[in-house]
Amino acid sequence: MGNKYLLSIFAFLYALVSVSYAGEAVSLSLGEFKKIPFKKIPPTINHYQNGVLTFTVDKSASALLLPFKKVRLLKGIRFKWRRKGNLLVKSVSQERSKDGDDSYFRLGLMISGKPPTVPFFASAWVKLTASYMSLPSNKMIYMTVSSKSPKGSTWLSPYSSNISNIVINKSVESGKFHSEYKKFSQPLKVVGLWLMADGDDTGSKFTTQIKELILE
Repeated sequence: MGNKYLLSIFAFLYALVSVSYAGEAVSLSLGEFKKIPFKKIPPTINHYQNGVLTFTVDKSASALLLPFKKVRLLKGIRFKWRRKGNLLVKSVSQERSKDGDDSYFRLGLMISGKPPTVPFFASAWVKLTASYMSLPSNKMIYMTVSSKSPKGSTWLSPYSSNISNIVINKSVESGKFHSEYKKFSQPLKVVGLWLMADGDDTGSKFTTQIKELILE
C-alpha cells in the first residue's frame, strides 16, 4: 500500500472526527453557555423557562457564548423570537455606527480560522472569550433581526472589521413569535455560537425571547 494512499485514508478519517455535520436543536437552558460581560456596562439579564430564553435589556449589554468541541458545518439556522418594547435606533446610518450598534437579538456564528493574536492590552471580554473557546476563530457573522436596514443587508461592525452583520428578516411587530430561517449560500465552518441582545449604545429598554434554535 503506497504512502499516498495511506495519507488519503488518514485525511478522510481526520475529517470525520474533526467536523460534525449539524442538524439538531440547541439547548437554551444556559447550562452550557458562558457569560461574557463588558466592562462598565450593565449586563443584560438572561432567564430560561419552558424552552424559552429571555433577554431583559435595560440600557445593557452582555453575551452568551457556546463553544463547540468540534467544527460544525452549517447549511442554515432556524429559530423563533419575539420582542416587547422598542429599540431606540432611528436610522440605517445610526445602527451602523457606534452610537446605534444595538440589536433586539444577534445570533453570532464564530467561524473557524487561524488562532487570533490576543495582545496583553486587549479588553477583558476578548481575553475571556478566547479562554473559553475550544477551537480557534478569527471571524464572527451576526444574524440580526428587525433592523432598520432591509433584509439581506450586510455591513461591518463599527467596533471590529472581523465582525460582520447580516439582516435576516424585515421589521416585525411586537408581541408575537416570528419564525426565522437563514440558508447560507455555502456551508459555514462554525466553532461557536454568540447570543446577544443589547441596548447600551442607544439607552434602550426591551425584552427579547427566543426558542427552537435549530442548526442545520
